[in-house]
Amino acid sequence: MLDVPVVQPVLLLCILVSSCQGFTYCVSPNTSATYNGVACRNLSIYVRNPASYFQSFTSFVFLPGNHVFDLGEFLQIDNVTNVTFVGGQIQTSSPHVWSKSPLRVEESSSKLTCSKPSGFSFTNSFNITLINLVLINCSVHAVDDILGDIFASIYLSNIEGFYMEGVSIQNSSGIIGITIIHQISIMSSFFLHIWPEALSLFNSDVPIYNTTFMYCSTAINSSEGNIEIMGSTLIANTYGVAISDEYVIIEDCFFFDNTYAILSTQSSKITVNGCVFDNNEYAMGLLLLSKSYVSSSVFSRNVNAGYFQNSDIHYANSSFVGSNFSCITALFSKLYFTGDVHFANNFAPDFGGAFFMHGSVIHLTAPVTMVFENNTAALSGGVLYSDNTFSALSYQPCFFQFNDTAGTLDDPNIHIFFNNNDAHESGRILYGSLYECTLDRSLIPHYDFTSPLLILTAVSTITESDSNITDLAADPKRVCRCTSESYYQCPSPQSTPVSITVYPGQEVTLSIVSLDEYNGATPAIVFALSGSKIMTVFRTINRCSDYTISATVNQNITLLTQEAFVGYQNPFPLSVEMLPCPLGFTLDPGTQACVCSSVLQQNGAVCSIINQTIQKPANSWVGIVANNTVAIGTFCLVENCNQGSTSVNLSSKISVDMQCINNHGGILCGGCQEGLSVILGSASCRKCTNNYYLFLLVVFALMGVSLVGLLFLLNLTVSIGTVNGIIFYANIINSNSDAIFRNGGTNGFTRFLSVFISWLNLDFGIETCFYDSMDSYSKAWLQFVFPIYIMFLMVVIIIAGRFSNTISRWCKHNVVPAMATLVLLLYTKILRNVAAIFSYTDVSVDKANLSFYSSRWLHDANVEYLEGKHAPLFVSGVAMTILYIFPITAVLLFTPCLQMKSHWKPLMWVNKLKPFLDSYQAPFKDRYRFWTGALLLVRFFLYGFVTVSTSTVANLLAVVMAVLFPLVCILGLGVYKKWSLTILEGFLYSNAVVLAILVYLQSKDVNLTAVVSLGVGSALCCFIGIIGYHIIVFTKLTTFLKRAKLGPKHQDSPREGSPITISANKDDLYEELSDSISGYRKELIN
Repeated sequence: MLDVPVVQPVLLLCILVSSCQGFTYCVSPNTSATYNGVACRNLSIYVRNPASYFQSFTSFVFLPGNHVFDLGEFLQIDNVTNVTFVGGQIQTSSPHVWSKSPLRVEESSSKLTCSKPSGFSFTNSFNITLINLVLINCSVHAVDDILGDIFASIYLSNIEGFYMEGVSIQNSSGIIGITIIHQISIMSSFFLHIWPEALSLFNSDVPIYNTTFMYCSTAINSSEGNIEIMGSTLIANTYGVAISDEYVIIEDCFFFDNTYAILSTQSSKITVNGCVFDNNEYAMGLLLLSKSYVSSSVFSRNVNAGYFQNSDIHYANSSFVGSNFSCITALFSKLYFTGDVHFANNFAPDFGGAFFMHGSVIHLTAPVTMVFENNTAALSGGVLYSDNTFSALSYQPCFFQFNDTAGTLDDPNIHIFFNNNDAHESGRILYGSLYECTLDRSLIPHYDFTSPLLILTAVSTITESDSNITDLAADPKRVCRCTSESYYQCPSPQSTPVSITVYPGQEVTLSIVSLDEYNGATPAIVFALSGSKIMTVFRTINRCSDYTISATVNQNITLLTQEAFVGYQNPFPLSVEMLPCPLGFTLDPGTQACVCSSVLQQNGAVCSIINQTIQKPANSWVGIVANNTVAIGTFCLVENCNQGSTSVNLSSKISVDMQCINNHGGILCGGCQEGLSVILGSASCRKCTNNYYLFLLVVFALMGVSLVGLLFLLNLTVSIGTVNGIIFYANIINSNSDAIFRNGGTNGFTRFLSVFISWLNLDFGIETCFYDSMDSYSKAWLQFVFPIYIMFLMVVIIIAGRFSNTISRWCKHNVVPAMATLVLLLYTKILRNVAAIFSYTDVSVDKANLSFYSSRWLHDANVEYLEGKHAPLFVSGVAMTILYIFPITAVLLFTPCLQMKSHWKPLMWVNKLKPFLDSYQAPFKDRYRFWTGALLLVRFFLYGFVTVSTSTVANLLAVVMAVLFPLVCILGLGVYKKWSLTILEGFLYSNAVVLAILVYLQSKDVNLTAVVSLGVGSALCCFIGIIGYHIIVFTKLTTFLKRAKLGPKHQDSPREGSPITISANKDDLYEELSDSISGYRKELIN
């Protein structure tokens, strides 16, 4: 709570005199009131007849209350003497709002409230007195002969003797005075929310005592006069004291929260003593040859404690604390300090925490002790920043001048203390030159040193914290090249240019630093010139750093700072030589810079000559083919290439191979990196040190025999229907194995699941070498070996059955279903290999900056498509397609329709295929006997799509679409005869759809272990269940067979209706057992 007292005045002698010689009028809101026996009237009675009442030697006593002033214009009072207005008793006001605290003042209980624009005008009069009154909402707009338009609540002109005490003017216009001669005083008054000025005085001598100005546009505006302001308080005004051509004395005053506390705009002299300036934006502003003498004052938390231009300012025994935009800004001004002066905790967002000086000088006059502590600049000059520019002088005086005529360097009367000041870039104490300047030696006749820097050092005590920033810094004098962090190569007049070779358009990178006259690193604006042309401009910092300059032709470049233009330094010369554009780039005749060659631009590549890199588009490859020819392919396999957009440096083979994954390399990442081989079980390459892995041929042979034997032994055939769904599931999952298993699985279990899917697709599945130097071409041929081997085993079994009764009896009812099952298993393996053989891509080749296309085999782009060794591979693919894929697809898809007309002579050949077709059609209802063929067609289109697609997302969506159709048919139409098979396949198809969707949703997440484990793991459980079911059936049949061999006495009586019967003739026993087993199996189907 801040209370500003207003002294209760004693009834003045002049009032008594005027009462005796003239009249006293009572003014009251209540017309029935009296004062000393005099009847009171309403204010409106007096103001509407001013000639009758407002005469010389009259007094107006305003009784307590609210007086309505509704004249609507100035109350004109002219040519009068000794007129007095007196209000009622003084009382403490209700608090007025202030951001710091409520403000209470003592004000009169007599209030004049203007209901219309009203005010008082006193002209050509003597001895006007206002005591203990409150004016509220009073303002009149008028036109003055001198000032023009004015707004005022009290207008004074040609007044001698104006006394105002205990008057409060609120929410009004202020007092305007013109040509007031003397005997004027304002005491213990209060101005609140006044506009445009609370006091506007011209050619006046006015003392102002103990008065408060709050929230005024301008508190005091005076020119061409003399003003004394004593013991007053100015709060939250836009302008506190605004003066011009004035002599002003300000003592024991408080300035809080003002925008401009004191502003002098022209040739004023201001004396400030014992004042407090707190939280103002600008505490003092002096312009145009003004002078100020400040003593024993405190400047705290101001944005700027002083802004001076072309002025002289004298400070004595004052303190400056907490400014945050340079404490003092001096432009072409002189600052004088004496006594004890303290600068602490000041900050500048750029330069000069305590002082920012442009063409200005600080004079230290003995005796003086200056303390600078905790001052900070965000850039340079923690305490002081000076640029030493004196436009009006032919010499450069030092920004510090010393006046100590009695002292010596051993016993000076000037003391400066620096403690914990800082700057973030340079000069944590001072920034400015102390070498190329002069001192006034006549003011320090007993100082031995002549160097300003040595004198400043002698009178200073520095206590600063450790920092990489130097204490002193100045404008840069030269640009130097950094050969290490602490060693610089600086130019001299005889320096030869530094030679640098770059590509046209490439940036020349230099590690440079700018040094000042103290040989310390300092920030600088550096120009790079080619002749007289500015190539680039950059700002160095206070240490060695890399900077770049773009060059396009052979040229000489000069580096120099701004100061070099006025001859302060030797320039730093460079000689830049252009190299031919690197591979993949061509010289643009317009910009004279290396840009992407035409073939790369046409295919979406982005080139950067700065680091000689080419940013390839996603799913593409950039590299070099024969004869150092640049090529780009926009179709790269997912398992070979990094599908992201990466940068490539064609001069580095390692960088080119970084486009590849799984140790691939070469054109379109189709081959392996040098010394590596393609392995079995995945698309990766690996180091294969020997050919012992060829013994895997024995393993493959045994696996083929085991597969055929297992099919015959357990009757795992398509005729039963239990394996149809799991085979289709494995084919679908295998089409996107890279996306689903993420390089073959992320842990042991998912790796095992990957192998499980591979085996169901007749792939080896286990990552292992086969022989050294195996490539994708050889691997493609090997993919045909195992299917041919299986076909060979089938032929061997059929032929062996003709010569062995045992083999014939065991296989004669199983051979066709087993062959049909093997045909189905081999179909997808052959289909996938044939699709891979047929796939190709075009590689755009740059020849003489023209684009040509070269067709390459997609799976190894090092092999040209349909040329050289790819031709026989392509022929083999055509043969497999014609002899195997098309016939099998057509037979299983269309013959069910042809069977209905097989009695026609042209279609009788279909009957010969009936045993083969029955194996596929047995599990299905008659109307859906084509179902196996339809699923082959789904496989055909799916594998054709994923073989040529480079998008993992598109492949997964293709899986979803491929499985949704058969899933809907299975569940909606019920294509199987047995509901158990419908449930089994419905589950497997749903599993595939959900798994593909989940992998698609998590395509950016490398951890798919839980999804794969749950999905493929459940399919594995189904497969184990199917095997278990067939083992149980096989065990029952085997047990029965053993008992049949022992004779009828060991047999249980056959159950009624059983298809198994025993003949008493041992010669026919095995024949009947074979027929009975066949019948039992048919019962399983039905």
